Amino acid sequence: MQVRRRARLLLRVLFDIRVEQVVAGETSARYQGSVNWKGVPDPTAAPAHYNPDAPLTGDAASHAFVSVDAAGTPAHWDPCTPIPYCVNTATLPDGAAATVAEVFARVSAITGATFVAGGETALIAGAGGASLPAPDRGEGIYVAFSDPTIVPDLAGTVLGLGGHYFSSWPSADMRIIVGTIVVDTSDPLAPGFTSGLSIGGVLEHELGHVLGLAHIDDPTQLMYPHARPTGPSTFQAGDRAGLVALQAGGCPAPAVS
Repeated sequence: MQVRRRARLLLRVLFDIRVEQVVAGETSARYQGSVNWKGVPDPTAAPAHYNPDAPLTGDAASHAFVSVDAAGTPAHWDPCTPIPYCVNTATLPDGAAATVAEVFARVSAITGATFVAGGETALIAGAGGASLPAPDRGEGIYVAFSDPTIVPDLAGTVLGLGGHYFSSWPSADMRIIVGTIVVDTSDPLAPGFTSGLSIGGVLEHELGHVLGLAHIDDPTQLMYPHARPTGPSTFQAGDRAGLVALQAGGCPAPAVS
């Protein structure tokens, strides 16, 4: 990725996704902006296998944004610029490379955004308790798989972490310039998009944060902060409406002289 060095006003936002544990009828959850897994898997419940033709659930209004400026515009990526992403292939579980590519392809189909595979990276965001990488590492999205021994913030019920930097320079609006995703390989995640507790579902949830979506208190949506075996494994009506709103206006057509 090309490194752009600029003076900026930067703000860092970090979210995680967790499993909410149910013990003796009581629910407990810890929050730091992640997705966690919810409940002891019910062996009688059928997993929510991915069906691309399945109707979307929930209300299109069921979404929220991480940050919104005074004019009501959410922090977002530049819609006129392709977004590069790179993957730490040294940490990939078997078959996960195709799942990563599929996640970016799905979001591109929903929003019209262009994602460009930018090769490999050695970065694992949060390794050793470090913060998100500085923007001078290169603008774009960094994806890795790890575990709590390397990324302490993955401890407990956390399944994944997603965060971003946004800048108010050179434009007046809040432009996201760097995003990171880390998925916990020590958790019992199914491959692909086979259930609410799947690698694909966690990747999509964290990419939602990277693109500007916040958690929503609606269990029908993927951006609900607690993953469940029978929960959604892909973006639903509210999630998709929020993603489309983040690309509102698109890229203006070039002027014709």
